[in-house]
Amino acid sequence: MNRSSEEGQTTLRAARPPRPVPVVPRGRFGSVLDFARDPLRTIAHAASFGDVVRLRMAHNNLYLVNTPDGVKQVLQDNAHNYSRERNQGVRMLRPILGAGVLTSDGPVWRARRKAAQRAFGEEQLAAMTAEMKDEALQALASASRSEPVDVYRFSLKVAIATTLRAMFGYRPAPDEREDLYHAILEGQHAAWSNLVVPFQVPRWLPTPLGVLRGRRVLRVVDALAQRVVEARRALAEPRGDYLDGILDTCSSDRDIRDEVVTMMTAAPENMAYTLSMALYLVAGHPSVEATLREEIERVLGRRQPAASDLPRLSYTGCVLKETLRLHPGAYLYDRWAIHEDMVGGYHIPAGSYVVVSPYTMHRRPDLWPDPDRFDPGRFSTAVERPRFAYFPFGGGPHRCIGEHFALLQLTLLLPLIIQAVRLERVGARPVDLQAMITVRPRAGVWMKLAPPEAPGPPATDAREPLAS
Repeated sequence: MNRSSEEGQTTLRAARPPRPVPVVPRGRFGSVLDFARDPLRTIAHAASFGDVVRLRMAHNNLYLVNTPDGVKQVLQDNAHNYSRERNQGVRMLRPILGAGVLTSDGPVWRARRKAAQRAFGEEQLAAMTAEMKDEALQALASASRSEPVDVYRFSLKVAIATTLRAMFGYRPAPDEREDLYHAILEGQHAAWSNLVVPFQVPRWLPTPLGVLRGRRVLRVVDALAQRVVEARRALAEPRGDYLDGILDTCSSDRDIRDEVVTMMTAAPENMAYTLSMALYLVAGHPSVEATLREEIERVLGRRQPAASDLPRLSYTGCVLKETLRLHPGAYLYDRWAIHEDMVGGYHIPAGSYVVVSPYTMHRRPDLWPDPDRFDPGRFSTAVERPRFAYFPFGGGPHRCIGEHFALLQLTLLLPLIIQAVRLERVGARPVDLQAMITVRPRAGVWMKLAPPEAPGPPATDAREPLAS
C-alpha cells in the first residue's frame, strides 16, 4: 500500500469511525484450543457473531471476514495487502511441500503459476480423459461387491493415479500408489502439528507431535518425486505437459521437487473428498439419484462420458456444485494483513491474521435458504448471487490453478461410477468429518456397491448436514 492509500485510510477512519468488531468470548488462550480440536465448529460458531469477527488465538488476533464483499476485498480487490508468505497455512505446509506454487507468493509464485498453466488448457485437459477413466474402471473392477467399500479410499487412490498419469506422464506401481496414499493421510497430521504446537520442535527429537510422521512423509514423497523427474528426463521428446513446464521454469532440483510434491499431494486429496461426498449425498437422496441417472442415460446411453459431453451433463454439474457448497475441501483461506485496512466498516489492524471461509459463507441463510439441505436444483436456475457468495476454489490472483482439472475429473468420474454401480449407504450415522489443512472423512465413507439395476433405497431423501 503506497503513502497516498495509507493517508486515504486514515482520512476514512477520521470521517467514519470504524464499527466495533464482535469478539468471540473465550478464556485466557482465546479460541486456539477450540480451533485445534474442531476448526469447522469453531469458525461456524464465530460466524454467528457477525460479518467480521475477531477470535483471540493465544497472543494473536484472527479476523473472520464472512460477507461476499469482504471476501472480494481480501482475495481480489486488495489482495496485495493480504500476504500468503507469513500466514499460518504456509507455516504448516512448507516443511513438507517446500516453496511451491501453493506456499509461495510474489515473483516466485507468479513464475511457477505461469509455468503450470500450460498444463490446464482445454486440449491438454481433454487428452487426460482416457487416463482418468482407465484408472477409475480398473479400481471399480477390483472393488468388493460383497463387503462395504470405503469410497474415500477408493476415490483417493483413483485421484493419485490419474494425477500422476495426467500431469507427470507417470504410471505408479501399486506399491507407489499405496505409499503415496498413506503419505497424504499422514502429511495432514504432520503439517497440522505445526499449528497446534506453538514452538519449533527440533527435527532430531523423537516426539509424537508430528515430527516422526513428517519424516516418513518426506521419505515417501521425495523418493517418488525423484523417480517421476528421472523418468521424464530419460525421454527423448518433451510431452508439453505440467511437468515439462516445471522443468523448463525451475532453476534448481529443489524447486522442481517442491512443485512436483505440491501437485501430487494436494490435487488428489481434494478431488477424492469431493467425489466421495458426492457419491454419499446422491445415495442418500433418491430423487437426486433418479434425476442424475436419467440425465446420464439420456446423454450417454451405455457409452462412457467424454470431455465433449460435459456441457450436456448439466445436472451432473449441479450435483457437484452443490457438493462443493456443502463440503468445500479447502474450508478456509488465511492471509496476513501487511497494512491496516477497512473491511465492511470494520478496522483490520496491520499484522493481523485474516481468514475467509467457504464453509461458513456457503451456509449463510440469507444467501442460501435452508442452507444445510442438499439441493442441486439451487444451481439449475438463474439466481442472482454476489460473486463471492460461492467460492469453493478461492478467488482473486490465487484462485486454485487446478480448478478446471478437478472439475473435469469429477464430471467424468461421477457419471462413470453411476453407470457401473448403485451405491448404498452403510448405517444411519452421518460421515464424521475431520478438518485440518483441508477437510476429510475421519473414518472413511463406507458404502455398498450393488449392480446399477438393483432396487434402490426407500424413496425418502436423507437430511443433512453431515456432522463434524
